[in-house]
Amino acid sequence: MKQFILASLSAVFMSTAIAPAVNAQTLSQPQLTTFNANVTNKASTSQLTPFDLVYLAYRGYFRAQDIPSNNSLILAYQLGRISAKDVVQSAVKTNRLPEQTLADKSYLRAVEGYLTMLDRD
Repeated sequence: MKQFILASLSAVFMSTAIAPAVNAQTLSQPQLTTFNANVTNKASTSQLTPFDLVYLAYRGYFRAQDIPSNNSLILAYQLGRISAKDVVQSAVKTNRLPEQTLADKSYLRAVEGYLTMLDRD
């Protein structure tokens, strides 16, 4: 019985010690996924989120449109050789996003935010 009580108390103490650390970690992450979903849904049945777009660019899906991949993408963004709009234009050219997305400032800001986050990691 004592072992059960000790194990239960240990679990309670560990959960109270871990919960604030996990909560603090989630609060410090920026909220970048806000964009006007109506714009991307008008011309496309499948929605490409800003995160997915940056991930595809990072993985090299837009090399044919002169968007570098991997660390070259990060360096090109840092040096100002490419912008969030360039990445979105590449997705429009490959029919992954509708052309109206180029006018969606919140989508462009979200893409810019994720490109900046690549630089931090």
